[in-house]
Amino acid sequence: MRVNGLTKGFFILIVFIVTLAFLMFSHPIIPPSFGLRSSR
Repeated sequence: MRVNGLTKGFFILIVFIVTLAFLMFSHPIIPPSFGLRSSR
């Protein structure tokens, strides 16, 4: 029971960090050069 709760908390922490990292990496990649390249 205790291990299951700990694993669940750890999983939520990993998901949160991955989401935060994805948002941080997503922002710098979006700027004009990538947008123009995708458009043309």
